[in-house]
Amino acid sequence: MSIEEFQEIAHTGGKITFVHHPEQGTAIQIQHSNPWAFSMHQVCVSFEGEILDFVPPGGIGSIIPYPQPSILAFVISDREGFYGRQCPECNTYFRSNFLTSKTTCAYCGRKNRGIEFLTKNQLQFIQLFCNGFIEANKTCKTIEVDLDDLIEDLDENQPRWVYTEERQQSKHNCPNCRCIYDILGDYGICPCCGVSNFKSVVVKKFAEFEQQFTYVDTTVTERYEREIEWEKLMRCVSEFEAFANTVRTQLLTIPLIPQRRADLSRVGFQKIINTSEQIERWFGIKILEGLNNEDRSFLNKMFNRRHVFTHNGGRVDQEYLDNTGDVSVRINQVIRLHSGVFQASCRVSC
Repeated sequence: MSIEEFQEIAHTGGKITFVHHPEQGTAIQIQHSNPWAFSMHQVCVSFEGEILDFVPPGGIGSIIPYPQPSILAFVISDREGFYGRQCPECNTYFRSNFLTSKTTCAYCGRKNRGIEFLTKNQLQFIQLFCNGFIEANKTCKTIEVDLDDLIEDLDENQPRWVYTEERQQSKHNCPNCRCIYDILGDYGICPCCGVSNFKSVVVKKFAEFEQQFTYVDTTVTERYEREIEWEKLMRCVSEFEAFANTVRTQLLTIPLIPQRRADLSRVGFQKIINTSEQIERWFGIKILEGLNNEDRSFLNKMFNRRHVFTHNGGRVDQEYLDNTGDVSVRINQVIRLHSGVFQASCRVSC
């Protein structure tokens, strides 16, 4: 069964009961018997309606410290066991299977209190939960909320007790903790422990490119077909740029003077030589460490050729000549892609 990107994932459902005892007060019962994932996390809410923090789980009979006075409420997962998360800094959406007191945005990497990542729908659910608890306590009655029935009876699809989350594009299992997170694209940061997947993703991508290089090199013999295959593999340079731009996003989160931040924001990896020198001067990161001058010159030329192919139909412009000093071509000439040349460029750039 294929998994669709951006598919709405329904609320996990279940039944919430606010059970009033004349002598013991109001207790909360949550039941779930549906044949799909179910997870929940507890939060404490002040009597003024302010969400104070997540409450850590505890064993039977254990005393769990949390801010007092407050009302305990629950946040319930979607049918895949995930919770939507909304970054308060960059406003991006992702999902994770854990909610933590300290959360890292999977995209921008900024850390904040976990409750700051609650979505609008989750906040409304918590408010309704607290209202249900207060009503049961005031009226001295047991109140039952059957989420499974409510799913079929939404008011013009407006989220109240039940709502949907949205599947993103790729799920990642953090090797440092048990967190699984669902994000746009491939590169992301674990919301629970803050460890990025950048290295594992880029290593996997370029290992796949290497396999493709080997396959074309050993099995495709006709020149025209080889050049078509090498042209497809220009994505190798695009993937490097995507990876580098992801790293740049993280560098922009550290304290920088305004001018340095502006310069870093404008950095383009098409000019790989100039950019590598700037990054090394600013942060001590050596992008091209291990490459000699000849390889660096060749790599610079191929990065710019990729730009010409992608944005100018292969036609040489003045920018290409200025960036590379390539005297083998002239302005307005259409560059032809030869399999042997591009093979070498891909080997160097990977």
